[in-house]
Amino acid sequence: VKMLNATMGDGADEAKKFAEELGDVMGLNPADTMNFQATFQNLFTGFGNNAKQAQIMSKNLTQLSYDMASFYGELVGNDPQAAAEKLRLGMAGTIEPIQRLGYAIKEADLQAVAARQGLNVNIRNLNTASKSMLRYIAIMEQSKHVQGDMARSFSSPATAMMVFKSSVKQLSTEVGKTFLPMLMAAIPYMQAFVRGVLNMVKTINSILGIDLPKI
Repeated sequence: VKMLNATMGDGADEAKKFAEELGDVMGLNPADTMNFQATFQNLFTGFGNNAKQAQIMSKNLTQLSYDMASFYGELVGNDPQAAAEKLRLGMAGTIEPIQRLGYAIKEADLQAVAARQGLNVNIRNLNTASKSMLRYIAIMEQSKHVQGDMARSFSSPATAMMVFKSSVKQLSTEVGKTFLPMLMAAIPYMQAFVRGVLNMVKTINSILGIDLPKI
């Protein structure tokens, strides 16, 4: 949540709502969905895309990450995190990981995308933000058969297992939230206990004339 607030600013509430809705409908861990969105948002705004454009692209690529994990299965380890990383690298211009899945985002491919969009430009003269948008368009166009796959194959064993892992991760996060305050309250006492034992050992060693090796 902290990363989401920092990267999305005014759009953070909408991103959180999307993550929670996806969690309610699909059983996915909202924390993962928020992290994916924040990572993409940070990438796009770093390129110079405006915040609203970045938010839209981040949301769609986050959803595509889950669909890719479902559709490609073992090619991405049935892991949305691995799929999101391939998309992130692709958006940044590292084409080899996403190319392995059959996506064409080389300069010539982006030139063709620009032409279809009615843009009479030379790709090499575009800035990073413009190139990232063309990569985004290219991937979204080429992934139409993938989009929505998680919902379509929700009852398949592979997708069911992916959702189960996500639910377990969410459970561990919530359990951690429950016990974290108690742990934080106990830490000063644990530190005091360890320090007391350490001082006692030092005193005993001093009385017995034992010199511990210096490290």
